[in-house]
Amino acid sequence: MSTQKAWKAAMAVFDLKAAAIEERWGKNRLEGLASAELRTKYETAKAQLEDACLAGDVELAARKAAVLSRGLEALEAYAVAQSAKAEEVPSWVISVNSRSYRIVQHTYEVCAAAVRYPRETVIAVEELLRLQIAQEEGRLLVAAKTTFPMATMTYAGPPKSKLGELIDDELPF
Repeated sequence: MSTQKAWKAAMAVFDLKAAAIEERWGKNRLEGLASAELRTKYETAKAQLEDACLAGDVELAARKAAVLSRGLEALEAYAVAQSAKAEEVPSWVISVNSRSYRIVQHTYEVCAAAVRYPRETVIAVEELLRLQIAQEEGRLLVAAKTTFPMATMTYAGPPKSKLGELIDDELPF
């Protein structure tokens, strides 16, 4: 088995469990609902998995990923025992041309909202802004090419800030 496949296999159990729980409860929410003792155990297991990954020990990482997966199950069981409810993703619904769109604030909320509202198209505010910016950039490109038909567009990188110019000196730190 290749090294990449071994790492993928080592993390698969935890990744699947984490994705399923995140869909139900929201990102990192269960840790906040847990008792201090359970939260400490979970954080310790997470640190041990990270250490195993940094050490490059695939077998140890697989064992720690399994422990962390059981830790997620324990966090969820604790939350359920405390009568906690899965978090409702804050959202807004807009209907356009007989189609419903659910707008969520963060991109990491899209999956959870899409599971809860399968008949609606779920879009994050950030995605809407990216679409708007892309549309505006497209209009600028068309206007530039219309005005200067022989010009070519190239990426110049992000603009340097005035502060960046002031501190761009020879010092190595």
